[in-house]
Amino acid sequence: MNVFKIILISLFSCGVLKAQTDEGEKALNQVLEILTSKADQNHLVDEKDLEKGAWEALSYLNEKSGEYSTEDLLEAVPDYYSYKNGQLILKLINPQNYNEYGLELTVKYQLSGDTVQLFGENGELKDSWLVLYLDENYLALDMGDLHVFFTHSPIQE
Repeated sequence: MNVFKIILISLFSCGVLKAQTDEGEKALNQVLEILTSKADQNHLVDEKDLEKGAWEALSYLNEKSGEYSTEDLLEAVPDYYSYKNGQLILKLINPQNYNEYGLELTVKYQLSGDTVQLFGENGELKDSWLVLYLDENYLALDMGDLHVFFTHSPIQE
């Protein structure tokens, strides 16, 4: 079992790593259901939940047609996202050195229903991401060609 699967298992097992394959498959299937929009969103998207701490990318799916399996889940580089007071702070991992951030930027954002809208310096809409799932521990976004699963991360501002 690779490191990525161990991390997902431990996250969904309340921090206790279980060696049972069934638990691991259950966790991976839960992430897959969330990223393929098959999971139940238990409540409306609340900006307070989005702004409750920072988020780190953990896993993603490339958009494709057809059925998905847990084998399609890919490990994400731990890019950093922090939503606060209409500002999104992005810290993207340096591709030449995964131990440091390369590009860091701040963009204006607005939550409109279940969509995070990103705006340019002149107020023009640059991108929008659909919130697939959000609770106190996890966030999943449809970012177009990618569906990304996040977990909380320590704040780094």
